[in-house]
Amino acid sequence: MSEMLSPCGLSDAAAVFETLQARLREIAAVRQAATAPLPDVTVEVRPIPKMPDDAEAAACVSRMQAEAQRGVDVAAVHNGLDPQRVAKLLGLLD
Repeated sequence: MSEMLSPCGLSDAAAVFETLQARLREIAAVRQAATAPLPDVTVEVRPIPKMPDDAEAAACVSRMQAEAQRGVDVAAVHNGLDPQRVAKLLGLLD
């Protein structure tokens, strides 16, 4: 082991390792004393959402379809392709 520290093999590795271990123990003791106790952690428990039944799911689907149709209607109006608007402009609707 001492050959790794010195290529000539002349140094005494035991003294180096003893002082290193002592220094590491000092550093660990200082860090352990410096750390404050951790604060209590409160965990917020959120309620688990329930699965909708068939009626709720059908109502949600119909709402989504109605909203999608309104989006299609708005897009058609902005594109000038709304048949009712064209008929109204031509005087075909009252």
